[in-house]
Amino acid sequence: MAVNRLRLKYQAEAGDKKAEAIKEILYNPDRILGVILFGVTVAEIAAAGIVTYVIASNTTSEHVEIFSLAGSILFSIIILIFCELTPKIVAAAYRNKYPAYFSCLSGLPSGSCFHWRDWRPG
Repeated sequence: MAVNRLRLKYQAEAGDKKAEAIKEILYNPDRILGVILFGVTVAEIAAAGIVTYVIASNTTSEHVEIFSLAGSILFSIIILIFCELTPKIVAAAYRNKYPAYFSCLSGLPSGSCFHWRDWRPG
């Protein structure tokens, strides 16, 4: 994962609870990656079902196949851009700023997840 490990080490040694939690995540990345992959898969399947339902309920029966195909292609492009590429680009560009904001999602102890605005990177 793209984070400055030396800065993270010094912050953890200084007693920063969120930095310690991020260090634990980096020590065992399989856990967080598995949770992220599961969550993304469930969200994409649910969203695809909703898109199909909306298209099927708002079109005539003779054009359902064409609109469903167009909706699937458009939905795939949206998922690719906003759910796959953009988060990776943002995470790589701001690798030292955002890990502590999302460390509470991993289930690891990270202090108070609700006071993330108080944490400022280095």
